[in-house]
Amino acid sequence: MSRLWYHLVNKLFLQSIMKYTNTEEIGKSVNLIDWNEIIKHNTFNDLWIVINHTVYDITSFIQYHPGGHDILIYNAGKDVTDIFFDIHNKDILKNAEKFIIGKVLP
Repeated sequence: MSRLWYHLVNKLFLQSIMKYTNTEEIGKSVNLIDWNEIIKHNTFNDLWIVINHTVYDITSFIQYHPGGHDILIYNAGKDVTDIFFDIHNKDILKNAEKFIIGKVLP
């Protein structure tokens, strides 16, 4: 992937997160969540992903993802750490804190 493409994708992703607004604050407290629960949330209407042992409920973000929803649904209920960082800059996660619902149960 070219550096230009990498930066373009990161910029679009960051812009889409910044535009996202929701009066409901997702994930105020951090819970430990078992993988058996995480893998159940794998649909367009209920989508969780794991990045660096942190569980994100990105259901309400699907429509704003600049890469489309198919890639999110394909990876729903999974650990997407490697895939995520192959495409995105780590700083993007600072803007995704509102989606955190917990940590993976060790």
